[in-house]
Amino acid sequence: MPFSDLNQLLSFLNTALITATTAGTIAAFRSGRVRGEAEQFITTLTALQAEIAALKDKIVRLEASNERLRNTISAMRIALRQRGFNVLIEPDTITITDMSGRQTQTAVHPPTGQDGSLKDR
Repeated sequence: MPFSDLNQLLSFLNTALITATTAGTIAAFRSGRVRGEAEQFITTLTALQAEIAALKDKIVRLEASNERLRNTISAMRIALRQRGFNVLIEPDTITITDMSGRQTQTAVHPPTGQDGSLKDR
Protein backbone atom coordinates (compact mmCIF):
# COMPACT_ATOMS: atom_id res chain seq x y z
CA MET A 1 0.00 0.00 0.00
CA PRO A 2 2.86 2.44 -0.15
CA PHE A 3 1.76 3.39 -3.67
CA SER A 4 -1.65 4.28 -2.37
CA ASP A 5 -0.13 6.55 0.29
CA LEU A 6 2.16 8.19 -2.31
CA ASN A 7 -0.80 8.68 -4.63
CA GLN A 8 -2.75 10.34 -1.85
CA LEU A 9 0.25 12.52 -1.00
CA LEU A 10 0.67 13.61 -4.62
CA SER A 11 -3.06 14.29 -4.90
CA PHE A 12 -2.92 16.39 -1.74
CA LEU A 13 0.18 18.28 -2.97
CA ASN A 14 -1.50 18.88 -6.35
CA THR A 15 -4.60 20.29 -4.66
CA ALA A 16 -2.47 22.45 -2.34
CA LEU A 17 -0.44 23.74 -5.31
CA ILE A 18 -3.56 24.62 -7.31
CA THR A 19 -5.11 26.35 -4.29
CA ALA A 20 -1.91 28.33 -3.60
CA THR A 21 -1.59 29.31 -7.28
CA THR A 22 -5.21 30.47 -7.39
CA ALA A 23 -4.82 32.46 -4.16
CA GLY A 24 -1.55 34.00 -5.42
CA THR A 25 -3.14 34.96 -8.74
CA ILE A 26 -6.09 36.62 -6.99
CA ALA A 27 -3.77 38.47 -4.61
CA ALA A 28 -1.52 39.64 -7.46
CA PHE A 29 -4.53 40.77 -9.50
CA ARG A 30 -5.96 42.75 -6.58
CA SER A 31 -2.58 44.29 -5.79
CA GLY A 32 -2.06 45.26 -9.42
CA ARG A 33 -5.53 46.71 -9.68
CA VAL A 34 -5.11 48.74 -6.47
CA ARG A 35 -1.71 49.98 -7.65
CA GLY A 36 -3.20 50.91 -11.04
CA GLU A 37 -6.08 52.74 -9.37
CA ALA A 38 -3.63 54.62 -7.13
CA GLU A 39 -1.50 55.64 -10.11
CA GLN A 40 -4.61 56.76 -11.99
CA PHE A 41 -5.75 58.76 -8.95
CA ILE A 42 -2.36 60.48 -8.69
CA THR A 43 -2.37 61.28 -12.40
CA THR A 44 -5.89 62.71 -12.17
CA LEU A 45 -5.02 64.71 -9.06
CA THR A 46 -1.91 66.14 -10.73
CA ALA A 47 -3.91 67.12 -13.82
CA LEU A 48 -6.58 68.80 -11.67
CA GLN A 49 -3.94 70.70 -9.70
CA ALA A 50 -2.41 71.94 -12.97
CA GLU A 51 -5.85 73.02 -14.20
CA ILE A 52 -6.55 74.86 -10.94
CA ALA A 53 -3.20 76.67 -11.22
CA ALA A 54 -3.98 77.64 -14.83
CA LEU A 55 -7.45 78.91 -13.83
CA LYS A 56 -5.97 80.95 -10.96
CA ASP A 57 -3.50 82.49 -13.41
CA LYS A 58 -6.35 83.26 -15.82
CA ILE A 59 -8.33 84.93 -13.01
CA VAL A 60 -5.35 87.16 -12.18
CA ARG A 61 -4.96 88.12 -15.86
CA LEU A 62 -8.71 88.80 -16.25
CA GLU A 63 -8.81 90.92 -13.10
CA ALA A 64 -5.89 93.00 -14.41
CA SER A 65 -7.61 93.33 -17.79
CA ASN A 66 -10.89 94.36 -16.12
CA GLU A 67 -9.08 97.00 -14.09
CA ARG A 68 -7.43 98.36 -17.24
CA LEU A 69 -10.83 98.46 -19.00
CA ARG A 70 -12.45 100.21 -16.02
CA ASN A 71 -9.71 102.84 -16.11
CA THR A 72 -10.15 103.29 -19.87
CA ILE A 73 -13.93 103.72 -19.53
CA SER A 74 -13.44 106.18 -16.68
CA ALA A 75 -10.99 108.24 -18.77
CA MET A 76 -13.43 108.24 -21.70
CA ARG A 77 -16.28 109.42 -19.46
CA ILE A 78 -14.14 112.24 -18.07
CA ALA A 79 -13.03 113.32 -21.56
CA LEU A 80 -16.63 113.30 -22.83
CA ARG A 81 -17.86 115.16 -19.75
CA GLN A 82 -15.25 117.88 -20.44
CA ARG A 83 -16.81 118.27 -23.89
CA GLY A 84 -20.32 118.54 -22.48
CA PHE A 85 -21.48 114.94 -22.76
CA ASN A 86 -22.75 112.89 -19.84
CA VAL A 87 -22.34 109.13 -20.16
CA LEU A 88 -24.49 106.73 -18.12
CA ILE A 89 -23.44 103.08 -18.33
CA GLU A 90 -25.94 100.49 -17.16
CA PRO A 91 -25.77 96.71 -17.51
CA ASP A 92 -27.91 96.60 -20.67
CA THR A 93 -27.70 100.15 -22.11
CA ILE A 94 -25.37 103.10 -22.53
CA THR A 95 -27.01 106.55 -22.52
CA ILE A 96 -25.17 109.65 -23.74
CA THR A 97 -26.70 113.05 -23.01
CA ASP A 98 -25.34 116.21 -24.67
CA MET A 99 -25.46 119.81 -23.36
CA SER A 100 -28.83 120.47 -25.02
CA GLY A 101 -30.41 117.50 -23.20
CA ARG A 102 -30.67 115.19 -26.22
CA GLN A 103 -30.11 111.56 -25.33
CA THR A 104 -28.80 108.68 -27.36
CA GLN A 105 -29.22 105.14 -26.04
CA THR A 106 -27.37 102.09 -27.25
CA ALA A 107 -28.09 98.52 -26.16
CA VAL A 108 -25.21 96.49 -24.82
CA HIS A 109 -25.04 93.05 -26.44
CA PRO A 110 -22.86 90.27 -25.10
CA PRO A 111 -20.09 89.25 -27.49
CA THR A 112 -20.93 86.13 -29.48
CA GLY A 113 -18.92 83.73 -31.58
CA GLN A 114 -19.55 82.89 -35.22
CA ASP A 115 -21.92 80.09 -34.21
CA GLY A 116 -24.03 82.49 -32.10
CA SER A 117 -22.85 81.10 -28.76
CA LEU A 118 -21.47 83.40 -26.06
CA LYS A 119 -17.74 83.95 -26.43
CA ASP A 120 -15.42 82.75 -23.71
CA ARG A 121 -13.24 85.78 -23.00
